[in-house]
Amino acid sequence: MRNLSSIGIVGVGAFLIINVPSLKLLAGVTPLVNAVATAILFGAGFYRILAYRTVQRNREAWTLFFGIWVFALLAALPEHLFLRKMEGGHVTSTIRMLYTLSCIGVVAACAARRDVHTLVYCQTAWGVGLAAAYLGGFVNYTFAQSLHYKTLSLPIALSTLVVIGFFFEERFSWRKGIGMGGLLFLNIAALTGLLSRSPLLFITLIVSGFAIAKRRKLGGMVKGVMKVLAVSVAGALAVFLLLTWANININIPALKRLYALTSQESVRAEIWAESLRFIEEHPFGMGWGAYQQITGEIYPHNIILESGVVAGVLGAVIMIIVIAAFSVWVFRRYPYTAQQDQSRFLQMSYIAFYLVATFFVSYSLDYAYMMFVPIAMTTAFFQSYPKGTHVIGDVLKD
Repeated sequence: MRNLSSIGIVGVGAFLIINVPSLKLLAGVTPLVNAVATAILFGAGFYRILAYRTVQRNREAWTLFFGIWVFALLAALPEHLFLRKMEGGHVTSTIRMLYTLSCIGVVAACAARRDVHTLVYCQTAWGVGLAAAYLGGFVNYTFAQSLHYKTLSLPIALSTLVVIGFFFEERFSWRKGIGMGGLLFLNIAALTGLLSRSPLLFITLIVSGFAIAKRRKLGGMVKGVMKVLAVSVAGALAVFLLLTWANININIPALKRLYALTSQESVRAEIWAESLRFIEEHPFGMGWGAYQQITGEIYPHNIILESGVVAGVLGAVIMIIVIAAFSVWVFRRYPYTAQQDQSRFLQMSYIAFYLVATFFVSYSLDYAYMMFVPIAMTTAFFQSYPKGTHVIGDVLKD
């Protein structure tokens, strides 16, 4: 039993849940992957609760759980206030939100440091494996296929961030540097060739943001911000000039996608403007599935706007508070993380922030478990057990 407890099985379940869309490459059917991920996460959670006879006092994760629970209630309220017909899609969205809450609850109650370590290594291996398979021609997932951006770009991008985090470890040898450098090159080579949601841009912004935040002096921070802005503007201008000069006839899909998102041909701005109009007309929300029912679009491509459409102004405010509170918590707690855990905390934060960024330009509330599970996992470094609890082994040291 002690050996089973030290595996970090909750981390395995969390890894599966974060990567559900890409793991279907192995299973073929997404519901099957979801079922396996749920069984592992929930089974590991119940096992730990029975083995240790306690639930952790993970204040941050339980606060997250409470915030999402209030949001779910607000999202269901318009159905009853306006007596709108509850269709199948609405029921599915409600079930998925309850699924998200359940996953957060298990992580809040049971996740420990060992689970974060397990998740980090699993994510590294899975992303690198997919990158190698794509570059070798074994996997070819195109834009026309369902969930294309989550199937390859997401796991490889998360793996890239995790590999970058390894460079910040306290003990880092030149041999390990060469090995990690090779993995980093492999991932970036794959991301460059994929038609995706600009993963390289998100990776750059996240790593730069954490690097700037680590500078304590205001002068150094301002200088760092200016450098990042200058490099970003110069890079964007260079890409724009290159695409213009080449008459958009360039064979780098990631750059073409980035250009398309920022060009006048993009309908993203129109979708967001329409969502804002819905929120203005229905400040108390329109309920689950109303956006798709009215517009025919699957979702507004922004989790804050979708929260406003579904749960009203208050729902959007709650979602903003949840994400903002987590961001502030990460940057305040990072300096107080134990030296041996700082790189893992950084890697877990990278994963969470990347998913937050992607949910701001795409993805829907139906897949919110992919974002909230790593957010909850990040808090596992600071979990505590009730006083007087008798536990097995060294769980308090995990």
